[in-house]
Amino acid sequence: MDKFTRISNGKFSEHKNKFNATGWFKEIDRAYVNGKFSVVVRTVKNEFGLCKHAAIRNLESTEVTWYEKQEIKNKIFGESAVAIEIYPKQDELVDGANMYHLWILPLQYNLPFNLYKE
Repeated sequence: MDKFTRISNGKFSEHKNKFNATGWFKEIDRAYVNGKFSVVVRTVKNEFGLCKHAAIRNLESTEVTWYEKQEIKNKIFGESAVAIEIYPKQDELVDGANMYHLWILPLQYNLPFNLYKE
């Protein structure tokens, strides 16, 4: 996978304003591209602390595999970062942009479960 380039704050702000961003998109504070994927990121404070919400989109509007999401997480947030992908209740489902969402937890936060604990 190609290296991600961060879009400059000025250029991204101009793009965000051009589309009159609303909802969570207006909270986006940075964006990355690499020729195949775009990733927009916002910082969200919640009971876990400061989390990063990464919205991933394949520029060809096709599926993004688990392995690609893992590599994107590693390249942008680091190999030590823990991210979760949420599958909401059906009545809370929002699926209008073929976009995938990862929630990157604070580095000091450890999930109470993983594949190695019994």
